[in-house]
Amino acid sequence: MNAIGVDSGGTKIAAAVVTPEGKILSEVRYPTQAVPPNRLIETIAQAIIEVKDGFEVGGVCVAVPGLILASENKIIFAPNLHEIENIRLDEEIGCRTGLRVTVENDANAAAWGEFRFGAGRGLEHMVFITLGTGVGGGIITHGVLLRGAQGAGGELGHVTIDPTGPRCGCGNYGCLEALASGTTIARRAQKVAN
Repeated sequence: MNAIGVDSGGTKIAAAVVTPEGKILSEVRYPTQAVPPNRLIETIAQAIIEVKDGFEVGGVCVAVPGLILASENKIIFAPNLHEIENIRLDEEIGCRTGLRVTVENDANAAAWGEFRFGAGRGLEHMVFITLGTGVGGGIITHGVLLRGAQGAGGELGHVTIDPTGPRCGCGNYGCLEALASGTTIARRAQKVAN
């Protein structure tokens, strides 16, 4: 049965209907910056409803940046999307779409996708690093996605690299994300260019 995957990040909300073989049948995108903070959940639900139109779908996985309490489908901490913290996204989005919803860390979801359908296909172990609005990571060993005791098994972006470095969105100083995310690199390049 087809499923819907949603990537809800600091710059975009992307939703797609995907076959069990990984083929994308339909997709939509919305810029996150254009969405008022109190409308993020409604916009995610709208993207799901829009992309689902005409397709049979068994469920949805919403991938979000941050620490996830998997047993409750709740984001504990999302430095780039504070408005979805401590909310049962499965319930909030499920009641708006009528679909079963699972919530996963975005880097973990990307790692699993790459493991199943991309460069990691056929491997037993894999480390996956994301670079975008933030920095994330996913680790797969013996074919199992490692989430860690607190849901941060592959979370590389908030490892302190330079304790005297710039303040990160998580509140710490000198995190990898504060030094090397796509957003940070663009900001530093613009500063040098001016």
